[in-house]
Amino acid sequence: MPQTEIVLTPAVVDRLMGHCLYGEGRPADGAILVQGIVRNFGFDRDRIAESLPEIERLIGELPPPFLMSEGGGWSFLNLCQDRHDQQWTGSHATMEALCCLAIAAERAAWLLPREMWGLLPGSMPYVGFQIGRAVEVAEAA
Repeated sequence: MPQTEIVLTPAVVDRLMGHCLYGEGRPADGAILVQGIVRNFGFDRDRIAESLPEIERLIGELPPPFLMSEGGGWSFLNLCQDRHDQQWTGSHATMEALCCLAIAAERAAWLLPREMWGLLPGSMPYVGFQIGRAVEVAEAA
């Protein structure tokens, strides 16, 4: 059986996050602001646009229930597994970073308002991802 290439790793997400974060000393009005679960991020618009193919490639490694076109979104708690049923990370911070990169690229959204997260398992949000087009606001609730 041929070895499959491992695409989704914490190192890849960390590298991409470092590349896409908005630089210090630049005006805040030029950043894409994303509210994560416990952290907030500012992303560089040009770097997010340039990184879109890689962000979509990472999304393609997620289990089908996370995709809006297949499962409609799934609990953040399940994000540590990839589509090969392998655990790719044990860090919620890395999972949050992947979500926020995808949200900045308009390829993901939190599916319920923050005020409702406390009603969900582990008080963690559901997140939906999309490949090839932006997640629409109506889909994101």
